[in-house]
Amino acid sequence: MINNKKSITIHLGLIVLLAVGIASCKKDDPNPVDQQINQLAGKWKLGSVSNDNQDVTAQFSGFTITFTGKNYSTTSGGNPWPGSGTYEIKPTNLKSIIRSDNTVVTVDQLTTAALVLSFTYPNVSNGRVNGVTGGFTFSLVK
Repeated sequence: MINNKKSITIHLGLIVLLAVGIASCKKDDPNPVDQQINQLAGKWKLGSVSNDNQDVTAQFSGFTITFTGKNYSTTSGGNPWPGSGTYEIKPTNLKSIIRSDNTVVTVDQLTTAALVLSFTYPNVSNGRVNGVTGGFTFSLVK
């Protein structure tokens, strides 16, 4: 009888240890969209800009973009980059940013030190003057 009680106690102890071990191994896989948002976070400065494969970096002197959560703000962005807005990343395509103005921006490169964004900005007339349009590529650094 004593051996049976000892055996039951040992088995219960092992079951409790196993249950605690399994519970502590829960999966904490980060959300891929949240990971992309975290990688974008921070202030990015201008490296270069091309518009329809022509260097237009001088037109965007002082350009910066800051991503905070699902918001962005820019300086010296001209009409291709509004001063501020929100964006969304679809879980099915982490390289596609949809700005609040419905412009789809492609993340061509994203490292801790470099960000390359490309998009097509449509011909928009803001009264008397048409803005800069076409295919843009912004190469940025942190």
